[in-house]
Amino acid sequence: YPYTIEKDYDKLAEMDADSIKENLKTLEESEEEYFDFSDVGMLDDSITTVTEKVKPENVIGYIKVPSVNMDMPIMYGTKHQTMLKAGGTMKPNMVMGEGNYSIAGHNAKNPNILFAPLHRVKIGSEVIITDLEKEYVYKVDFKEVVMPNRIDVINEQIDTETGQPRKMITLVTCYSADGSDRLIIQGELIEVRDVK
Repeated sequence: YPYTIEKDYDKLAEMDADSIKENLKTLEESEEEYFDFSDVGMLDDSITTVTEKVKPENVIGYIKVPSVNMDMPIMYGTKHQTMLKAGGTMKPNMVMGEGNYSIAGHNAKNPNILFAPLHRVKIGSEVIITDLEKEYVYKVDFKEVVMPNRIDVINEQIDTETGQPRKMITLVTCYSADGSDRLIIQGELIEVRDVK
């Protein structure tokens, strides 16, 4: 059965938009280093389920990719411990629905946990992120395997028609088991709706 918030993280069901805002404010004000990509290690091949619990105070949102049954928390930063249990934001001060919202997660041998389901995502699939106040719906328009040094994929992209930063999402995970390359999935913001 796919890894899902409802199954593994009962306490998270009690969260609301205000608690997400407070978490984000506290984490952004912290002096702790959350964006040291060198901290991220390889995932142990023996990991087939997600056993580490997510503390609600570390959650800043949720990500869902319905076409591959992926549904998990988003946490602040890209620490190895973060990505053992959630997707991690790749840049400070990102705002959902604005600019290039970039999230990284571990690939896993089990195709149904962490960011492993992204390998099955197709162009045209929806990616939904939420801060529990709004849902931001993106349509996948790019999927490619790149070398690990291609950090430019998380940079802002300018819309040639408007001259403004493109409203998009970038998802990053390892592609090969040895971590020698990265799967990049990107999508355009197509809808913002209230959380029901």
